[in-house]
Amino acid sequence: MRREGRHEDDGASGIAYYRPQKHDVIIYDGETDELAVNAGTKGEIELYLQTLGAVLFSDEKYFDRSNRFTLAPLLEKGKEALENDTVPEIVSVRLIEIERFWGGKAKEKEVRKATDLFLAWEDDWKRRLSGGSIDRAVFKFRFDGDGKERTVAILPPSLARYDRDADSDLIDRWLKDQKFCRPNPEGDDDDVGVLEDD
Repeated sequence: MRREGRHEDDGASGIAYYRPQKHDVIIYDGETDELAVNAGTKGEIELYLQTLGAVLFSDEKYFDRSNRFTLAPLLEKGKEALENDTVPEIVSVRLIEIERFWGGKAKEKEVRKATDLFLAWEDDWKRRLSGGSIDRAVFKFRFDGDGKERTVAILPPSLARYDRDADSDLIDRWLKDQKFCRPNPEGDDDDVGVLEDD
């Protein structure tokens, strides 16, 4: 509900109470078998996923996104995790930011940024990535024939944010090939499971 001041017909001040319109957006991509949801809260998003899974496919967990993305390749392979030999349209990928959660009573977080974190860390990358849990990683993608780099943020376990939807197919392939995206529980590797955010 909202409350705002208003002008009455007789010129006096008054108060108006009303409930603003709110629109949620749901997009189903039949080719990738993915559902994108933009709603106000995580609970609403989960309700849409469960309800549409149940109604359309008789399975509330059909669109389960609880464990789709991982940043484990960064911890295991370092800069090698960013190498690309399977998607020729992607020229280069750089890690530019991580957010690490340390926890504790104060729920401490740490953000590290650089134009290229692996270049900054050099051979010390294992130590620099150890400790706490990495809750977010931000990458810069350069595409063949495109002078502007694109930003992609991965927020495990279930969210990927892109600068541009037009890049999503190539980035999805790269995420899958580099093991940043876990295989579908049913074993269908082609389903990347990106939940877009605007």
